[in-house]
Amino acid sequence: MLFNVVCNLQVIHFDDYGKLLEQDADPLVYLKEHLQLRHNLSKISHRFRMFLLLLFLSVTASQFAILFKTTAYNGPINFTNGGDIAVSSVVQVVGLVLCLHAAAKISHRAQNISSIASRWHALATCSTDSNYVTTPNSSGNLVPFPAHLFLRDYSESDLESLETASLHGNSPGTAQLALYMSSYHKRESLVLYLLANPGGITIFGWIVDRTFLNTILMLELTLVLFVLSKTVVIPDKPLMNSFIGFL
Repeated sequence: MLFNVVCNLQVIHFDDYGKLLEQDADPLVYLKEHLQLRHNLSKISHRFRMFLLLLFLSVTASQFAILFKTTAYNGPINFTNGGDIAVSSVVQVVGLVLCLHAAAKISHRAQNISSIASRWHALATCSTDSNYVTTPNSSGNLVPFPAHLFLRDYSESDLESLETASLHGNSPGTAQLALYMSSYHKRESLVLYLLANPGGITIFGWIVDRTFLNTILMLELTLVLFVLSKTVVIPDKPLMNSFIGFL
């Protein structure tokens, strides 16, 4: 219950961070907030990693011990002699599922931040690019200019003078262009940082996400089939042969 409460609180923080990305703030503010979130996730992972690992190992060992004894038992099994085993098994499995679900949920929220930041970067870039137009210079390269400079009718010599002035930093739109490029590179660096550092609940380096849960499921299924192959035997060979012949 404590682990679930801690994870749900972090989910709320990530939801607030997603809402913060919808505001037009400095990318440095977003970076500092994400660093704080990463620090909190690192502390949670460090404090609960032994708990999650021991919980998984103890539940797995007890469940397979119960499965081995149940399938190898030759007497009748009813609620009287097997009810306590069934109840304890259900409680253990439910507790493990709740913990893994909480860890995977917060990992998915942390990984979803990069997609939200990419959308924010794309919207900010597209809305800002409408204020600029590009014209080819003498070398054939496209040079952006503020759009308000092209609202008037310029002659070819005036455009060449504007291009030359912008290259030397003397154009009236050069300061705006420099501010635009600086903002663009800041947003791009923030998005690249978020893509390279998704974060999440980790167990000694392994992120508890959907891929990790699929790996656990395949491992548990393999162990179940192994136990059943050692305990469940069909002694009636004629019945088995007739069944194979029917198939």
